[in-house]
Amino acid sequence: MDACSRGNISICGCDAHYPSALDDGPAATAWKWGGCSVDLGFGMGFARKFLDAQESDSGDSRSLMNLHNNKAGRKVRTMYK
Repeated sequence: MDACSRGNISICGCDAHYPSALDDGPAATAWKWGGCSVDLGFGMGFARKFLDAQESDSGDSRSLMNLHNNKAGRKVRTMYK
C-alpha cells in the first residue's frame, strides 16, 4: 500500500475520510498532506476479486473452504480498523 500512497499505482483508491491538513494549531500551517491514506475498502474489494476469482470456478470442497477462509479473514480485518 505504500506504492499506492506514493502514486506509483494508477488504480489506487485513496481514503477520503482523512482531511488534507490538520484542523488547528501551529502545525496546521507547517504540515501539508503528501499522499493518500490507505483505503481499506479498496484493498478489501481488490483482494476479494483477486483471491476469490481463483476459487469461484471450482465447486470442490477445498475451493469452498478457501472461499470461506477468505471471507472470514475479511470479516476479522474489518473488525480492527
